[in-house]
Amino acid sequence: PKDHELWYDQGACLHDAGRLLEAARCYERAIQLEPRDPQPYNNLGAIHLEFGSHRHAFTCFRKSLERDPYNEDAAMNAILIMK
Repeated sequence: PKDHELWYDQGACLHDAGRLLEAARCYERAIQLEPRDPQPYNNLGAIHLEFGSHRHAFTCFRKSLERDPYNEDAAMNAILIMK
């Protein structure tokens, strides 16, 4: 599909099912199609965090916050990394 929301939704379903690598690929595709949407960055960051890749996770959270400074989920995730 060429609709970024479909890729995001598929990623969210896979993420919920614990299929993290597949979910990450879906979020990355959603970002390619609509780089201004903050949510795929936040969810991709959460996957990086689950894999212990804090640097990559923080980068994703930062990109999410650049697109939406009021994104509470991304802000809280970034704060968790800094602790």
